[in-house]
Amino acid sequence: MGCNNSHEVPAGGAKPAEEEKKKKKNQRPSDDFEVNSSSPFGRKYSLKGVLGKGNYSVVKEAVNRETGQHAAVKCIDKKELTQEDEDALEIETGILKEVDHPNIIQMYDFFEEERMYYIVTELMTGGELFDRIVEKEYYSERDAQKVVRTVADTLHYCHLKGFVHRDLKPENILLSSKNDDASIKIADFGFAKRMADGLSTACGTPGYVAPEIINGTEYGEAVDIWSLGVITYILLCGYPPFHDDNQSMLFRLIRAGKFEFDSPYWDEVSNEAKDLIKKMLTVDAKKRITAAGVLKHVWVVGDASDKDITPALSQLRKYQARRRWKKGIAMAKATTRLAKIGKMAQALKSPSAPPAATTTPAE
Repeated sequence: MGCNNSHEVPAGGAKPAEEEKKKKKNQRPSDDFEVNSSSPFGRKYSLKGVLGKGNYSVVKEAVNRETGQHAAVKCIDKKELTQEDEDALEIETGILKEVDHPNIIQMYDFFEEERMYYIVTELMTGGELFDRIVEKEYYSERDAQKVVRTVADTLHYCHLKGFVHRDLKPENILLSSKNDDASIKIADFGFAKRMADGLSTACGTPGYVAPEIINGTEYGEAVDIWSLGVITYILLCGYPPFHDDNQSMLFRLIRAGKFEFDSPYWDEVSNEAKDLIKKMLTVDAKKRITAAGVLKHVWVVGDASDKDITPALSQLRKYQARRRWKKGIAMAKATTRLAKIGKMAQALKSPSAPPAATTTPAE
């Protein structure tokens, strides 16, 4: 859905009505709702088990009654949505209707009914890409290169179509099946927006968000490349380039663009890979490499090193475990998305703000 508002309590405390509204917003949606079997959605699909939950939606598995095809259905409770959410939903479904790319999750159907919206997409039975990677016994730089090339190609397609994903992260890079040759798919276009509409809203996910979003300035497709740079860094060493449990300090690190290729984690990684990461994690968005540039970079077009970087898997397993733990805590507090950060951005610009610190691998 759209970029959520801040959960921070205003100065002086929230009024009772605001507190009640906030409490309602933070309640997780019920997954035991009944589908009207005579409705258009109910006639075409039957619902199965829960696949996941968001702040305003439940994702369930569904079966097409006529074809027997399995799908994933995002069931969205209309009464929980703000006008901003409604607008974002319209953009998301509009984009998914018009995209046609082998590495973008496909939308089969969209239904608006009295109580619910239903977005029906292909079912990704392979799970998250990172989960598949950590199951490997051997891992090389070439494995990471293939992923980066695929994601960059998908982003290039999106940007040519005139929209930005705005929430690229490991959770949104899925596999179509559990087979070894499964396709990589980019999912969750809930934050996607057309560039022609103007981009200035603070949204995304801490750790992957670009500095221009944190700074509260207008931005463009370059924010997706920054996120891909973060993902590429993690793919090659197993931990993120910017890390701090304190979100304010994390944003300082991102705004400064200070990161290291720490030894021994990066000793076996090629200089070409490091060069691409530097170009993607360039703070000045105008100087940042584009998706087309990534696809032409020597590391992406060349025969990437087959050097053994399997030790990165142990770091990646720790990162995955920590990320899931933090996600569970965040979901419980309804803070899974990057909230409104205008005030924080102003604070970071203050002369009294401490200098950015260097990063170290996440424990």
